[in-house]
Amino acid sequence: MIFAIRDDDTNYFTKPENLIALYERIWDRCPVSLSVVPFHACTQSKAIPEKYWAGDHVFPIGDNGELISFLREMIRSGRVCITLHGYCHKDESAGPEFVAGTDLKRKVAMGKLYLEQLLGIQVRVFVPPHNSLSKQGWRAIIDNGLSISGGLSPRQRGIQLKDLPGIAMRRLSRKLWPTKPVTYRNHVEIPYSSLSPSACLPTLLRQLAYCRGNNSLFCVATHYWELDSPMLISDALTVGAAFRHIWGSILKREDVVFGSLNNVVDHFKR
Repeated sequence: MIFAIRDDDTNYFTKPENLIALYERIWDRCPVSLSVVPFHACTQSKAIPEKYWAGDHVFPIGDNGELISFLREMIRSGRVCITLHGYCHKDESAGPEFVAGTDLKRKVAMGKLYLEQLLGIQVRVFVPPHNSLSKQGWRAIIDNGLSISGGLSPRQRGIQLKDLPGIAMRRLSRKLWPTKPVTYRNHVEIPYSSLSPSACLPTLLRQLAYCRGNNSLFCVATHYWELDSPMLISDALTVGAAFRHIWGSILKREDVVFGSLNNVVDHFKR
C-alpha cells in the first residue's frame, strides 16, 4: 500500500511553525504534499485571519519571505511536495473558485508558473479548493497538463433526477471503501480520505485497512490549521490526535510505501 499525506491551504499567512507542529516527526519518513494557494484573496476561510475575510486585497505567497525560504529548504530535503491549490481560493456567491469562477484555464497556468518559478519545482498536481470542480474547472486543469486530487460534485456533472440514487450509492461506497487512482491518457485522478472535524476516525481506519488489503493508495487529506479542532463525533479527540492515531497505525505495518502525490502520479502512470 502507498501512504500519502495531503495538507491543504498553505498560503501567504502560513507560518513555518504551523507545519512543523504537525509534521516535524513525520516528513523525514513520509513526504507531505502541501496544497499551496499562490495568490490568496480576501474570502471567508479559517486559513487566513478573520480581518481579511472581506476586501479586494490579494496576498501572493511569495511576499512571505520567511515561509518561502522554509519551503525551499523542505523541498530540497525531500520533506515536502508542492501542489497547486486553486489560484486565489476565493469563494464566489455561486460556489467555490473552480466551480463558479471565471478565466480558469489562464488562472491555472499563471498559478502553476508562479509557484514553479518561485520555488524551483515542477507542479504536477492540482487540488481544487473545497474539493469541488465544474466541468469547466476540470477542463482548465487537464488542459494545463496536471493531475487532480479532489472530486467533482454531482451537481456539476449535468445529472438528471433519475441519476441521483445511483450517484448517492457510489458516493457512499467511495466514502466507505476508497477507489484506486484512475489513470487517463495524460493525467491521474487521485482519491483521498478527508480528516476534518466532521470525519469519523473508525471509518478512516476501516478505509485504511481496505486500501492495505487491496495494495492500493491511502491518501489522508487534512488542514494544518485544524490541528487543535475537536472531532465532532468525539469531543475528546482533536484532528491532530486522530492524525497521530492514523500515523501510529501506519508505523506498525511493514507493507507500506510512503510517497508524495507526485510519486503517486509516477506510480499509476506506468
